[in-house]
Amino acid sequence: MIQAQKVACTNHAGFVMSFVVKTQGAESSATGKYPINQTEVIDLSASGKFTAGAECWPEVHAVLGKTESSHDHFIFAMNGQTAAYEVKGTTLDYHVKMIGQPSSATLPDFPANVPLNQYPFSNWAGDITVSNVWTCAPTTTQDVVDVCNWAATHQFRVRARGFMHGWSPLAVTEGMSNGSLLLVDLTKNLNQLTFMAAANAQPAMVRAGTGASMIDLLTFLEGQPGGGGTASGYGFPHIPGPGSLTLGGVLAINAHGTGVATPPLESLP
Repeated sequence: MIQAQKVACTNHAGFVMSFVVKTQGAESSATGKYPINQTEVIDLSASGKFTAGAECWPEVHAVLGKTESSHDHFIFAMNGQTAAYEVKGTTLDYHVKMIGQPSSATLPDFPANVPLNQYPFSNWAGDITVSNVWTCAPTTTQDVVDVCNWAATHQFRVRARGFMHGWSPLAVTEGMSNGSLLLVDLTKNLNQLTFMAAANAQPAMVRAGTGASMIDLLTFLEGQPGGGGTASGYGFPHIPGPGSLTLGGVLAINAHGTGVATPPLESLP
């Protein structure tokens, strides 16, 4: 049985989910709810409920569905390695399976303060799947600069990773070698939202991290005071599908959407 300190669950199922890690008589805190094509990680060392040598497994809860435990167990060890699992299926018929072995590989001189691991990449269309892609999750914009500077001196290509809601090989190509590709996951930390009220002849504005989801952005704006429409808060006349899309992804591909006329401010053709 493999040994690991962390557990990563990638949601390739048709629902929103959360998960905990369990052992006999104890369990970790749950992750937040997250949608398809996202990965969350639980570090058992932070729990205080797990002892070295304990047999553990993830238990997934599907929103509006059932709870399912994995039959693939591992042994908890303070070794920094990650047991990777994948969730596939529908709300009432899905499985949680371990994918691959934990890797102890590291990248030389990589910025120590930036979380780094290897995770599978699978796009929304399901036609591009690559295992063990180097993926980091910077917490600040300076982290992004440091990562890019590191990549430039170590012959790595850097690509942004959002919700992988695409079908074109813009960042990852099926069958590619992943040894010199680094994905920068913007969804974990670079997703802050700040509202700026109208002032000094400027309209109300919002500052958003590129890792923010469209649905989070719209929900945030809806809750801001001072909107002048019949609906509460603020919004946009045009939006693409607001679910599993990041703001950065939408801007990068000039995503299309639907809209309604909002005269006298706008008149759609």
